[in-house]
Amino acid sequence: MMGGRIWVESEEGAGSTFGFSVSLPAAETLEADDVRLPDGLRTVLVVDPQGVRRAVLSRQMASLGLSVVSAASGAEALALLPRAVDLVMTAHTMPEMDGLELAETMRATGMRLPVLVMSADPAVAEQDPGRRHVQGVLPTPLRRSDFFAAMRGFAAGLRPGGGVGRAMRVLAAEDNKTNRLVFSKMVAALDIDLRFAENGAEAVAIFRNFAPDLMFMDISMPEMDGKAATRCIREAEAGTGRRVPIVAMTAHAMGGDEAEILAAGLDRYLTKPLSKDAISKEIVAACPAGVRPPAAGVQAAS
Repeated sequence: MMGGRIWVESEEGAGSTFGFSVSLPAAETLEADDVRLPDGLRTVLVVDPQGVRRAVLSRQMASLGLSVVSAASGAEALALLPRAVDLVMTAHTMPEMDGLELAETMRATGMRLPVLVMSADPAVAEQDPGRRHVQGVLPTPLRRSDFFAAMRGFAAGLRPGGGVGRAMRVLAAEDNKTNRLVFSKMVAALDIDLRFAENGAEAVAIFRNFAPDLMFMDISMPEMDGKAATRCIREAEAGTGRRVPIVAMTAHAMGGDEAEILAAGLDRYLTKPLSKDAISKEIVAACPAGVRPPAAGVQAAS
């Protein structure tokens, strides 16, 4: 029916070879502009319950020079997301938690990473109320041209924040649950990828995988305090050429405390109770090049 032929070559006792040939049109070509990825896009999290589809999509992303992390479920993806990821590409249909529910859970916990949902029935996904939590719905099997069209949309400012590149990564170490809630509400309007650590040891562990652009460090915490955690982070940075800005949060700004805090490797400190304006200025001031601006109209701290 396709104008080709099919054949078999068989030799008793040796085995059989089956083959076919068919003439097909040339694969789609991409213009040079189509193959440029947005600045800051380096690592993709691929989420799909089917191992074969996960492997195929991972190879597609790797062929574009991207690092790939994969997960077989929404729950597994959420467990991996403390790692530094710039884009989530998830299947729509999954057991227990589908792709849109995964995106909704991410938003509810403060994660603002861009999410693309891949669906065998894009029209259904587009009509789902959860569609508002993702930056795009792509048909499967994924075509290269559709992926780059989505990337052009990112570069055109279709993502929250209206800029190119990934969201700024901010890690806040705070052992008090109420203080974490207050902090998250203070930065809710900012386009950032915010993570929390509940003590210094957890802050050091998340730092290694999350690679934050800025850290807020409570000084008084159980297990490992903020100064000890900062010393561990500075030791880990030694020889890497990288130094993440760390802002101390302390309720005990007594005489001599500043010198002790700075000697531990912290860069500056804020006194509790924290103010929304002070936190916002610290975040804006620390935003690196190639990262989406976290806010408009906020001046950097001097």
